[in-house]
Amino acid sequence: GPAETREIAALLAALVPAEDPGEPFDGLGYRGMVLAEVGPEVHPCPQLRISAGTVTATCADGRRAYADPGRALERRLVELGRGTLPADVHRILVTVAGLGEQG
Repeated sequence: GPAETREIAALLAALVPAEDPGEPFDGLGYRGMVLAEVGPEVHPCPQLRISAGTVTATCADGRRAYADPGRALERRLVELGRGTLPADVHRILVTVAGLGEQG
């Protein structure tokens, strides 16, 4: 919903530019999340890949990288996904993301 969209936009706006990690990991297993068709109200770049503490944005003028300290954005997206993804799919996502509850 609109509240979630604003929250994600705020989290993205707070990201700090980082070194581009290069090509994303391309093997099997969890490779992070991709937000596609991102609207300009959320981020100026239309595609974002969130993985392992880095956000890589694909923009009209090339790629930009940002740091996601503590994987805060990634964790929040996983949490938001809990409400919209089928429960079994979400469980798999949390497990492969390595963001499951510790304990």
